Amino acid sequence: MGYSQYFKINRAFTDKEWEEIKDRSKILFNKNRQILAGPLGEKGTQPEIKREYISFNGKEEEGGDYETCYLPKSPEGSFNFCKTARRPYDTVVVELLKTVRQVAPDAIVLSSDGGKEVFA
Repeated sequence: MGYSQYFKINRAFTDKEWEEIKDRSKILFNKNRQILAGPLGEKGTQPEIKREYISFNGKEEEGGDYETCYLPKSPEGSFNFCKTARRPYDTVVVELLKTVRQVAPDAIVLSSDGGKEVFA
């Protein structure tokens, strides 16, 4: 199934914005730890929140291990997407992207195969 979330990063995040995004990501990931894993979706791994990127996937047993969600701090003008196939971790991908838009509204443009209401 080809269901994806899309995001275009217009500019690098400032250090202050990135710290806020990382802090909020930790809370989001903690609330959803039962369905999340590291970038490869391997059981027993954790999402990565680093100085230059945030990356995660769904756990294998939760239908994860599909496509990694990778949010870089500074690739100006980059177009990114995460094909989730509506697996359980899709909700976390959406919430992370909405968080980014709240923190840095001029830095990111969001769209979805699910329509505009996904990011409303």
